[in-house]
Amino acid sequence: MDNRVTIDFETRSAYDIKFGAYRYAQDPSTEIMCLAILFPGETEAVLWHPAYPSLGREAQGWEHMERLFDLIKDGATIEAHNVGFERAVWQFVGVARLGWPAVHPDQWRCSSALAATFSLPRSLDGASQALGLVQEKDKLGHKTMMKLCKPRAALKADLEIVAENVLGDKRRWKEIVKPKNVFVLKELYDHVPAVRELNPWKETDEDLDILFDYCKQDTVVEHGISKRLGHELPETELAVWKLDQKMNATGIQIDMDMVAAALKIADECKELADARIEELTDGAVTSVGQRAAFMDYVNGEPGDGFLPNTQKATIEEALKHPKMWSSNALEALQLRRSQAKTSIKKYVSMYNVVGPDGRARGLLAYHGADTGRWAGRLLQPQNFPRGSVKEDIDVLCDAVLTGDREYLDLMYGDPMEVLSSALRGAMVSKPGHDLICADYSSIEARGIFWLVGDENALETFRQGRDIYKATAASIYGCTYEEVTGDQRQMGKQAVLGLGYQMGYAKFAETCQGYGMDVSEEVAKQVVETYRSTYGKIKSFWREIEDAAKEAVSRNSDAPVLLGKLKLYTKDEFLHIELPSGRCLRYYQPRVSQVPSRFNDWSELFPRKQGESVEDHQGRIGAVITQASSLTLRDFCGRFNISPSLLKVDSKLTFMGLNSMTRKYTRQNTYGGKLTENVVQALSRDVMAEAMLKVDAGGTYIPLLTVHDEIVAEVPEGQGSVKEFEDLISILPEWADGFPLAAEGWRGKRYRK
Repeated sequence: MDNRVTIDFETRSAYDIKFGAYRYAQDPSTEIMCLAILFPGETEAVLWHPAYPSLGREAQGWEHMERLFDLIKDGATIEAHNVGFERAVWQFVGVARLGWPAVHPDQWRCSSALAATFSLPRSLDGASQALGLVQEKDKLGHKTMMKLCKPRAALKADLEIVAENVLGDKRRWKEIVKPKNVFVLKELYDHVPAVRELNPWKETDEDLDILFDYCKQDTVVEHGISKRLGHELPETELAVWKLDQKMNATGIQIDMDMVAAALKIADECKELADARIEELTDGAVTSVGQRAAFMDYVNGEPGDGFLPNTQKATIEEALKHPKMWSSNALEALQLRRSQAKTSIKKYVSMYNVVGPDGRARGLLAYHGADTGRWAGRLLQPQNFPRGSVKEDIDVLCDAVLTGDREYLDLMYGDPMEVLSSALRGAMVSKPGHDLICADYSSIEARGIFWLVGDENALETFRQGRDIYKATAASIYGCTYEEVTGDQRQMGKQAVLGLGYQMGYAKFAETCQGYGMDVSEEVAKQVVETYRSTYGKIKSFWREIEDAAKEAVSRNSDAPVLLGKLKLYTKDEFLHIELPSGRCLRYYQPRVSQVPSRFNDWSELFPRKQGESVEDHQGRIGAVITQASSLTLRDFCGRFNISPSLLKVDSKLTFMGLNSMTRKYTRQNTYGGKLTENVVQALSRDVMAEAMLKVDAGGTYIPLLTVHDEIVAEVPEGQGSVKEFEDLISILPEWADGFPLAAEGWRGKRYRK
């Protein structure tokens, strides 16, 4: 019999859960409100909860805890949804404060991670509703949970107690500054016995009963999701998930002295910027962050420029045309750009996320993308800015550590830009260790050629030649040696952008995003050259789409074979089995009719009376976006148009998360997108197996993966960059012939 136990905590804390489960669980204010348990073979969850003295309510369910402890000691599997939260609470509250037995890392499982591998929503409500296990969310239970999980607000009666004890007259309660909540009030007036006795939490018997039932029901639903999906990850993937959990639990060291210095400098810069904008505008704008007032001022200044919003891209574009603005407006725009650095928010996040030991934990989301690639959480190093200050990272961070804004301004210019450029360096190795990192070189470009079997392109990699230059030579009709730097850049954009069926208009737009002015004529020529040069990729788009449609039409687990892939349907999922044996899954696949991308959208949706050209183009853009993600029936229903007016294609559709609406709805896909899914997935599998090798070796301690980079920690004097590069370049058995290459570095601070 399966010895799987499903658990679910409800907790409360003065600390915000948005700063991560580990930091939340480590906070002294965090308490367990209840624990629901579904034991093996049972259908109803049971509950333990501590005593609630304010209600005269005694602890209940200890017999269930003793039974659970016995199962844990016997090695039972302990499962939860988003188990990182349960692990952290169990470790830092249950074990550390309540004396519970520790759960071995190998015993934990996560139904949310399992759902993610099936391309289902990660949330409990989303996954359960997608699978038809629960029709509607328990709104009352969720509302009650949200009410009870935070300290209550300070009331007049609470302030009267403070006034009476501190000021000698409770009628002077209005003189007491009202704090954020009662928890803060107790901290401020801890020397007052009557305040120390205040209960900072919202508690009623009725609310607790609702919460307890909600917790038990969630536990049953969690088990139902796990059961519906077969409970367990495949062996290799389970090992990858365990490593993910290990990395999240290990975390990475943060230089908190540098964080403090950076925040001090940022505060000084903001004060100066606000003072300057107030002076510049004669008091019309008193803070750079005042959006409406800022726009009114800039647009009211002499000049030909117009600022429609204060988005980063808009400000950057405005600053590219300095002659369109008055000198005052230009300076205001520069101040706004400087103060809008997202990197400063990252320093604030570091301050809030880091635990007592100086490490930030829970920074990765296993299977964050449907392809299996990791996503960032909390600090999200995947989104760290590159920065524009070209300086050695150690030197730059030392400059920040001075806390001297004027010094940064003198040495490098805008101090805010210095903070942005130094951000990565705030992540450091722990004492006695180094960071050692290696990044795979063009792994997706290599992966697509390996997938389709383009030996000519693969040979380019094996000979150590530059695939971007080789592609540029084909585009410009010159020799490899004659390719210029600008031509190589075009070759790079082609290799990175055109492998997934991108059209010429999108390619031209993408190039513009990288500062390359490419006409439609040139874009067409580049696309045509790419597709003729790499004909096997072009053919593969049609082949994989046809194979997927055939597998769906068969509705059988007898696979359709396509080169290194196997495609079949099983249990309402289209499976694309990768060379590694792992599967990409598409839920409830169908071959459906969809609007063709070759419709004349401007004719079908003509300009309305009084509608500007720009507004009409914007409306057409929204129509095209919807047409690319809706079935014919849904599209016609949404836009009230007859199907007979539309050109129609046959498309593969499935249930998935709409990237525009963030709703779980029917999506359509095509050969280029399926190719992209497969290439990203097999590239991820190469990296994941390399990470397992790194972990198994013992010398290097994996901490993070950022895009195609593996970040590890190594004791000083041990290992080497060459050894690390060679280790992660060992091919899995299934990847024979994959031209893998990695380049690494070693140091005390993280860098690009």
